[in-house]
Amino acid sequence: MPIWQELSWPRIKECAEKGCVVIVPVGVIEQHGHHLPLDTDAFISQEIARAAARRDTEILVGPTVPFGFTPSNKNFSGSISLTAGTWMALIREIVRSVHRHGFTRIALLNGHGGQVALSRSTVAALQDEEGIRVVVLNWFGLVDKDMGRLFPDEKMPGARVGHAGAVETSMNLHLREELCAQGSLVTHLGPQAPPFVSKVGGYVQTPREDLSPSGVMGDPTLASKEKGGELFELAVERLCAFAREYRETE
Repeated sequence: MPIWQELSWPRIKECAEKGCVVIVPVGVIEQHGHHLPLDTDAFISQEIARAAARRDTEILVGPTVPFGFTPSNKNFSGSISLTAGTWMALIREIVRSVHRHGFTRIALLNGHGGQVALSRSTVAALQDEEGIRVVVLNWFGLVDKDMGRLFPDEKMPGARVGHAGAVETSMNLHLREELCAQGSLVTHLGPQAPPFVSKVGGYVQTPREDLSPSGVMGDPTLASKEKGGELFELAVERLCAFAREYRETE
């Protein structure tokens, strides 16, 4: 399993010459309710990427980027939020470095819903201004329909993945059950934006504490270690399939 920071520079050079796909896990350090670790988004992305690399030696897992953009959660204890400009600059510098060493197939595997739009803007600017093409993936995008199938009772409004709800709790139970019992399981199924905004499909930046005092968006009591394992397996399979097609496509 090739992991960037664990290799020597000649090994990195070999990976570039072989045409490896570099997958950089991207997350954030932010609150995940009373029961889940702060690094949930970064950790899940990292573990999916590493599992894919164990199956496909032509996937090179880049260093995990743990810090992200999370203004909606920044007031909860422990959350660390970069400004949008700082985060975009950080990602651009990392991608430039990877590209400089001869890698032309680069993908970000994002685990934080609050960075979806920002990730797309960042890679669009990289391509437009520097000619570096990068693919943005979201691990939850790999299994979007499966989340709805496995957790139909959660009835999440909007994004199926929620926040510290059934999906993320299940993934953590599968990957590191020992860190999933840090506090009470609090359910919150309210809107993710003020109703007058969400009903017209609009968006406004809203402090999470104004919507959910616990920080949770979803129902973690519906979580299942077994369903987390199924979801994880599907995400890994699809990431492997993506990497294979990425290598084969001009």
